[in-house]
Amino acid sequence: MKNTNQYVDHMNWVIKVIESCETKAQLKTAKNLTEVFERNITKDSNIDIHLWRNLSRQVRVAYDKKYMSLTK
Repeated sequence: MKNTNQYVDHMNWVIKVIESCETKAQLKTAKNLTEVFERNITKDSNIDIHLWRNLSRQVRVAYDKKYMSLTK
C-alpha cells in the first residue's frame, strides 16, 4: 500500500486543479484527473475502504461544486 500521505497529497492536488478551472472545457479535462485518481486508489487492494470512500467523496464533492458554479 502506498503511504496514506501520498493519496492525500494526490487528492489535494486534484482538488486544486478542479478549483482552478475557469471553463467547462477545463473542468472536463479535470474530470479525467478524477477518474485516474479513483482508478489508482481502486487498484490498491490494501487501502482501507473508509479511506478510499473519504478520498473519493472529497474529489467528487469538489468537482460537483465547481460544476455547479460554472453552470450558473
